[in-house]
Amino acid sequence: MTHQQALAYCQKSINERIEEMGNAAREAADNGDEQTRVAARNFQNGLIECADLIDKMTLMVEVTGGKPTKEVTP
Repeated sequence: MTHQQALAYCQKSINERIEEMGNAAREAADNGDEQTRVAARNFQNGLIECADLIDKMTLMVEVTGGKPTKEVTP
């Protein structure tokens, strides 16, 4: 598995969890459970931040060609 493949797998998994948390938040809202809705949205927002970091890591891998010895600044 290449660096890019590993990052793509992580990104796919995180995106699935983001969707699940969105569904959980909507379900909680439909049931009038504000505390669970807020918790699910907060968790979803944290996952979105993780997805953004994976995007940046993917860009770095593309720039370096997957060679960890190449110096790159974000």
